Amino acid sequence: MARRKALPTQKARLRCTGRRYPGVQGKIVDYISHSIDDGMLCVTVCFKDKTLFSLRFACDMSIVAADISDWKTGDYEMIREYMKPLPR
Repeated sequence: MARRKALPTQKARLRCTGRRYPGVQGKIVDYISHSIDDGMLCVTVCFKDKTLFSLRFACDMSIVAADISDWKTGDYEMIREYMKPLPR
């Protein structure tokens, strides 16, 4: 099958879909895990450089909090917080 070029509208949609998180781009993923805690879906991306990127989703499927942290020492030292957790 011949390769087709993406239409300009498709390129624009691919460029601007979702939210971008500076500091995550270019990192090499070690593994990804997920869990459900206190009714929230937690997705954690672990990178080879021992940093974590976490997304926490409420039951309405909106991101509750997003941060990147360092776990080289065994405790999670937050590098950057993208969104503060919503008050309950």
